[in-house]
Amino acid sequence: MSPSPASRAARLAQTVARRVRSNPTAEKLGGRVAGRVRDSRTAREVVSRVFDLDVTVGGSVFLSAGRLLGGQGLDNLPVVLVLLVGATDDDVPQLLERVAQEQVLTGGFRPVVVLDSDHFGAVREYGWPVDFVVPEGAWTHPEVAWRDYLRERLRAMRRGYGAVALVELSEPDGLGLDVLASMGAGA
Repeated sequence: MSPSPASRAARLAQTVARRVRSNPTAEKLGGRVAGRVRDSRTAREVVSRVFDLDVTVGGSVFLSAGRLLGGQGLDNLPVVLVLLVGATDDDVPQLLERVAQEQVLTGGFRPVVVLDSDHFGAVREYGWPVDFVVPEGAWTHPEVAWRDYLRERLRAMRRGYGAVALVELSEPDGLGLDVLASMGAGA
């Protein structure tokens, strides 16, 4: 009796996998290809459609951890909304640097920075995703209080990014940095 097509396919897959694992060049190439596919918006969209993933709810799987962390498994790090709403222009660079330090020290989170000011370039230097809310001083909608608007925007961001936490960092000595420090595996 001859083996079934499924068992032949399984044996072929095992043979190919064994050969790839034993060849360092093929393994390195596979890692490079996997990294490029992971970084490609088109590939992410194709994967989400093929495997019927809902990227509108809990779509954090494909968020970048930024330029500071490297290696495999970054997709499994929790997403944290880092709220810099109300931070002064002078404090924002220092706050971003402190977030970067905590990310490197803990290796435990992927930040999404929420701004109400024009510091997109400073955030993108770290490679982190950034989102925006209307500043309180520019809010002109008479029927809706700005705090209600902010609450709804943050709720939508938490759902959309699949964030596990929201950290408020409007001041350099705020408690939010302690929350980020607690995100590490060893903490």
